Amino acid sequence: MKQLIPENIKEYLANTPQITFEITERCNLSCVYCGYGKFYSDKDARYDRMLDTQNAIAFLKYIKSLWDSGYQGAEANILHISFYGGEPLMNMPFIKEVVAYIEKELLAYKKIVFSMTTNALLLPQNLDYLVSKGFRILISLDGDRIGNTYRVFPNGQPAYDYIVKSIDYARNTYPDFFRDNISFNAVLNNCNSVKSIRDFFMENYGKTPSIGEINTSGIREDARELFEKVHKSKVDSEEEAALESKPTCFQDSPEYMRSARYIQTHSPYTYHDYNELLLGRGKSNRMPTGTCLPFAKKVFITVSGKILPCERISHKYALGRIEDGQILLDFKEIADKYNAYYERVNRVCQKCHDYLSCLCCMFYNGQLENEKSVCSFFVNKQMARVNQNSAYSFLRKYPEAYSYIMNKLKIV
Repeated sequence: MKQLIPENIKEYLANTPQITFEITERCNLSCVYCGYGKFYSDKDARYDRMLDTQNAIAFLKYIKSLWDSGYQGAEANILHISFYGGEPLMNMPFIKEVVAYIEKELLAYKKIVFSMTTNALLLPQNLDYLVSKGFRILISLDGDRIGNTYRVFPNGQPAYDYIVKSIDYARNTYPDFFRDNISFNAVLNNCNSVKSIRDFFMENYGKTPSIGEINTSGIREDARELFEKVHKSKVDSEEEAALESKPTCFQDSPEYMRSARYIQTHSPYTYHDYNELLLGRGKSNRMPTGTCLPFAKKVFITVSGKILPCERISHKYALGRIEDGQILLDFKEIADKYNAYYERVNRVCQKCHDYLSCLCCMFYNGQLENEKSVCSFFVNKQMARVNQNSAYSFLRKYPEAYSYIMNKLKIV
């Protein structure tokens, strides 16, 4: 199995495509399924803190120093700077100061794209600034009024009408910006469905939203019953949506996405990296699981200054921190930590019949929490045969789908 070395980590960090700052713990909503709410036990406690602006700028200076030291790859010419919360629009002074620093110091190195995820309640009073800086804005809304049952104010009152009012203001005030720079994210729950969400956004805004499940990692035992009630499987909901209407093409088939994933990951004509291309899958010595390499896709800075590879994983897996403007990162320690993680999960991965095409993250499969636990994504021989037969059956029914899946479809 391939081993990470400190230089790998430094290169991943210098060339990360996205840095996300959790700029405030404050939020003007209290969504039932919030990742920092009552369902979860794997995030740090919330104290209405704001991320120190100087710590954020210190981190950007650290990244700049890596670029100046020759670690900037020629292909990594775009950097996304994202602002996250809580509700990021509750800390506009931070956003403006960091954007000003970036415009002054970093634009000579890369194209910088600013973005944020927001509930839109404070969008009208901040829209002029966001438009002037070309922000890409992802608005969280779970479809229609019923679908937004769990998106409420701290007093329990529904927020739907207020959110929609802000969205309509943005669309009417800056129609071109709304068309090009605003997108939507919906959380699937037991009060909506994939179909109801897609229908709502297409009918009202002419847009197709991204749809995500409620995070299943780190659930508190005393909240599990309510979590199970609220949670809904995206795969199941997609299949339900497909069954409600007669398929007119292969994309409408309930087996489409599942088969597409199988075809792409098992095809001898797709490769995870150049080693697989040159040596072949069996000899490339790739990492187990579909876990992202540390910082290779994203860096997430928590409001307390912890440095993580992603906002979705437990804060106990932090890889460094920022204290009083000092960046505390030990690249050897990070490499050793990941190598130990890979060694642990690989004992199970080697027995999995989906080993070469696994897309799951080791931070979610349960093995890091309990060394004796079985991976929740483990595929035995019988399951592998069922998946294979299902994909082959799909291709026999829709032979034209193969070319589209291999040449045009991007699966994340």
